[in-house]
Amino acid sequence: MGNIRIYSDGISSPTPNGAAAWAFVVYEGENVVYSDKGLIAGGQISNIVAEYTALEKALLYIDEHLFGEKVSLYVDSRLVLYQARGKWNAHAGHLIPFRNRCQTLYRENKGVRLYYCKPEENKADATTPEISSRSASGRQTKRPPSRQRKKATAQNF
Repeated sequence: MGNIRIYSDGISSPTPNGAAAWAFVVYEGENVVYSDKGLIAGGQISNIVAEYTALEKALLYIDEHLFGEKVSLYVDSRLVLYQARGKWNAHAGHLIPFRNRCQTLYRENKGVRLYYCKPEENKADATTPEISSRSASGRQTKRPPSRQRKKATAQNF
């Protein structure tokens, strides 16, 4: 195989302890060669849990089917990206096992490169009817719109 790209994505419903979905899609060139998706329920469900689950499933697929191949793996969560790369620490106790499993899988396969992509460029679609019916918009916004910060001005003391 050559020119392998994988996109992973996760979303959750806005209700506490609701449902979440994960998905990943494997491209060789411009052709989809494999895709998978699933639901998560119970426990501490969040977008980050869904994003981590999608990344872990993609890394497990690589480990089983593409080990040693050069693979570009894209996520649209900077938090998951930097934690999986080992650049940021996980402080939420329920995320630490996800981070540890993804870091191990990532580090064991030297052919994998983990990259960030904008959510609108992510080709994995974790949206399912179960998630859509729980959210008025059909897809929960990953983070609230950023507010413009006022520039700090120097003050004389």
